[in-house]
Amino acid sequence: MVAWAEWSPEAGMARRWVRFEMPVMVCVEVDAQFEDARVLTVVAGAEAEDIFLARDAGHAVLVYDESMERVLPSDPIAAEAISVAEDRDWPEVDDWEFGPDAFRDPWLYVDDAGTEKGLAEEGCEPVDEEGWRSGRDVRGG
Repeated sequence: MVAWAEWSPEAGMARRWVRFEMPVMVCVEVDAQFEDARVLTVVAGAEAEDIFLARDAGHAVLVYDESMERVLPSDPIAAEAISVAEDRDWPEVDDWEFGPDAFRDPWLYVDDAGTEKGLAEEGCEPVDEEGWRSGRDVRGG
């Protein structure tokens, strides 16, 4: 498994995707005879109080590794990622990526060198995670 780290032997960084849900409302106008209909407006609820952590049927937070493999939220790296994501110290909405779901198409959010966007500019390099426990290997909940 490959993770990201600053270019130093002692600094190791792993990336986790923490899934959130946000409402999308679509206003549709339909005539009385049901012969004509059109979408008028699409509104994405992007304010903090509109966006919630996504959870599975057992109410566990949905967290994924770089390969979009599910990671248990009790994994220490996943737990820290959840905590940081919940703090809502997010980039401004104008800086968000808009496009296909990252879960379905994670490669869209990777640069040409195979690194996640922004990492090269931050001076990060891929390093081997040897000795780290992957979230997939953690048992329990």
